Amino acid sequence: DGDDPTQIVLVEYDADGKLDNITTGRLSDMKNGLETTKNKETQKDSEGNTVTIETWAVVVKAKGSTGKDATTARVVYIVNRPVEFYYKDANDKTQTGYYDYSVAVEDGKFAVTVDAPKLGAGEVINEIIIRDADGKIIDRITKNIPEIVGGKISLIVPEDAAEIEFVTGEYVPPVDETKAAITVNFDAGVESVMIGETTVTTSGGKAVVTKDTDTDMTINLKKNFEIKDVAGATLKAENVYTINVSEDGAVTITTIDASQQVLTLAGLLGPKADVKVYVNGDLYSGTVNEEDKLAGVQSTYTVPADAKIVIKLAADSSITSAKTVKVGSTSVTLADGGAAWGDTIGFTMPKTALTLNMTAADNLNDGDNAAPEVITITLNGGVTAQYKPAGAGAEYADVVSGEAVEKGGSLKITGKGTGAAVVGALTVAGNSSGAASVADLATKALETVATDGTELTGTVDSSIELWSATVVKTTGTDVTAKGKVLAANDADASATKTNGIYIPVDTTLTIAGGDFDGYVVTNETGIMHAGESQATLTVTGADAWNIYGATKLSMGEGVQATYDTNKHPVDGDFVNAAQEVTFTAVKGDGTEDAEKVVVKDKADKGYGSAVTDPEVVDGDETYVAYTKVTLKINGGKLEIANPVITGKFLTILTGTSAADGDVIGIAKGTPIIITGSAAADEKIKVSEGATDKTSDYVIDGSDTIGTATSAPEASIEVGEKALTIEQA
Repeated sequence: DGDDPTQIVLVEYDADGKLDNITTGRLSDMKNGLETTKNKETQKDSEGNTVTIETWAVVVKAKGSTGKDATTARVVYIVNRPVEFYYKDANDKTQTGYYDYSVAVEDGKFAVTVDAPKLGAGEVINEIIIRDADGKIIDRITKNIPEIVGGKISLIVPEDAAEIEFVTGEYVPPVDETKAAITVNFDAGVESVMIGETTVTTSGGKAVVTKDTDTDMTINLKKNFEIKDVAGATLKAENVYTINVSEDGAVTITTIDASQQVLTLAGLLGPKADVKVYVNGDLYSGTVNEEDKLAGVQSTYTVPADAKIVIKLAADSSITSAKTVKVGSTSVTLADGGAAWGDTIGFTMPKTALTLNMTAADNLNDGDNAAPEVITITLNGGVTAQYKPAGAGAEYADVVSGEAVEKGGSLKITGKGTGAAVVGALTVAGNSSGAASVADLATKALETVATDGTELTGTVDSSIELWSATVVKTTGTDVTAKGKVLAANDADASATKTNGIYIPVDTTLTIAGGDFDGYVVTNETGIMHAGESQATLTVTGADAWNIYGATKLSMGEGVQATYDTNKHPVDGDFVNAAQEVTFTAVKGDGTEDAEKVVVKDKADKGYGSAVTDPEVVDGDETYVAYTKVTLKINGGKLEIANPVITGKFLTILTGTSAADGDVIGIAKGTPIIITGSAAADEKIKVSEGATDKTSDYVIDGSDTIGTATSAPEASIEVGEKALTIEQA
């Protein structure tokens, strides 16, 4: 009627959720901002199911109108909509679902909530298929499957949806066209196979790789098994292969059992009566097959791979000098025992058959030629080196620590490791400047060596072990620092080594000895103190380590200790016992306090001589700051009450210089008696600097005037200000 016009839209749906009618009109009794459910009624859908229809009236917004009446208009939507709906499941059973009007959807779709399928262990919903009333598929949901909440699942479906089918089962990952599946087949010799990030422990298992891309496959073998063949992959390194495929494929791994191998002994070793074979310390008890060959008797033994084999020879003359030779890839050590059954041949049985043919005393053949004598070069602490065997055409190659190389070649150090130098002996005195000479390789006494690739003088004729090492130096009578590298205390940097000694990095030294409160351990140049004493040192880095026998410093408040102009130990620190320290009285801000001097007074006597010169720390004393008192009376004296004998006094200072005075430190609040020297009509004078403060300090009735035969006296109590005592 124009007074309060409200535009309304009536939107009606039938029981099947189809739009049924839209009507416009006015509704004057609606209140702005309210949402009111008007009523509910039921209808039958096309299948005869009863559906609840609810009517909602919603005030959506207010807007101003123009015109001569200038009234306010509100837009109201009145909606009739069904609450539930019915659908067929995968078994063609009718199920009840509910519309979800809280979710905004595109035109032609509805948000609905339906019963979720019951899932077994490990099952998921892989796909949701939606059909219309004729059974035609009108939508599929394969990604971002909604979660099941309270047994229900919410979906957005086309408006003509009539059937919902859930496809369930084990999780099926989406197909990635860039990936390929590799089936891994292997026999009983394989423990596991790792392809990329996937570990396969059962033959026939699968792993996924990226197509046309190199992927590493690492094969973990069971003990004593070796790889015989790998089909479908390319060898990259020991037990590591590369897979590169453009489609799904397979790899097949075949192994051999290398747990038992055949050892053949020939030549002087052939007759079984002339040798005794020990396997892991036990005399061989298996079958020995002895055969006569054209070259002589040959015997075979079956022994485990990796077993420690020792062959003892009946004839003492079989081996006359110790050495190690290389037969195939196996290092074989010959030792002269000096008696029948004393000569031995020792080695670790390889995972392949091995033949040892002793053609003459001291000579084992490698095939048709004498087995070359070998040595080992062991590298520690990050040392790197190269080795070149003797002979024309030989070239340098990187040393693999512990591997046998032919004797008599040349060595050069290419990297000194984490320490400062390379050493080849543990008992040679070092030099903290690093200027020691390179010793003979044959004696294994390398102290320092070039690390720029320079070839070392001489040939390597015996096995050698090299360590990266750093200088350790001990200071202090009887201080010791010992540790184990190969044997107990073979690394010794005790104080008897004047310049210190190179100690291999990662060696732990135990520190002891000497009459000290503790030990300062540091690799910082110029540092002579530490907050804590150390009983051990693990050697690291290239900077030289110093170990000092140390004294524990005891200081009171207001005292600063200094050495090397800017190093300041504090109370409780340990200081190199040989280091001289300057002690200064300071204020709270760290500036020098001219009113005080530093004295040593662990006994708490309340006074002491001023410490004016640098000195090593006195571990039996405590350094404290007392008020500075200067006595400028030649022959005068200062006394305090004797703390032990009542009525007696102790002289704490006697004047020796009237010009410069004699200085003492006295604790604040201490009463003292001043006695001058005999002089007529003179009295004791007390000053603060140039200011006469006699009247402020002298206790009433305590002062006397001197005569030609008697000295003046006065009693005072020391305060915080520095005092000068004279007589005038």
